[in-house]
Amino acid sequence: MSYQSFEQKWLGQHVDTDGFPADIKNANGTITVKRFQCVDLVKQYMHDEYGVPFGSYGDAANYGQKPHPEILRKFDPLLASTPVKAGDLLPLYGLNGKTAGHIGIATGSQNNAAAEILEQNGSTGNGDGEGPNRIRKRFVPKSRIICVLRPKTVVVASAPQSAPAPPAAPGQRTYTVVKGDNLTKIAKKFGYITWHPLYEKNRGVIGNNPDLIKPGQILLLP
Repeated sequence: MSYQSFEQKWLGQHVDTDGFPADIKNANGTITVKRFQCVDLVKQYMHDEYGVPFGSYGDAANYGQKPHPEILRKFDPLLASTPVKAGDLLPLYGLNGKTAGHIGIATGSQNNAAAEILEQNGSTGNGDGEGPNRIRKRFVPKSRIICVLRPKTVVVASAPQSAPAPPAAPGQRTYTVVKGDNLTKIAKKFGYITWHPLYEKNRGVIGNNPDLIKPGQILLLP
């Protein structure tokens, strides 16, 4: 299934990945767990497209501020200024002081100020899964994006320490290390929030110590 087929399947529907038969209320009748949350749509997408197990990964804002290791196995965190692609996850800052935030899936449509997302519970936020809270598409300001979570395209197995760099596949971007470089500096240059994806991609070339890179080494860019 592609992002486009996922959108076609779920647009106009609602989804609950927690298995609650109804909203959970306390003794006073106040809803304590909303049934159809924005993160439910994202969990369904991650599970269907990338095999991420259903689980509790925090509020929507947590996806961008402190992504769960299970998510980082399949997605690379990129800077909020990164041009979005269809299928990226877009954690968003909340409005009016709400810290839980919001999250959607990028459709790929965007302009200088806004990006379109596939979202659930994006209107009143009451979790009822009805009307405009159903799964829909909507443009949101890019200023609200916490980070871009981009699906990993290649999973590279660990190679023996000090192995020569593998030949780059057609279209594969590379970078040649120069004097004074470190992984953090290189990662920032290419728009990555952390150096970890770069290291995992090149562990076989770099070896067991990510602080020891040498001028002349050719690194593959995630």
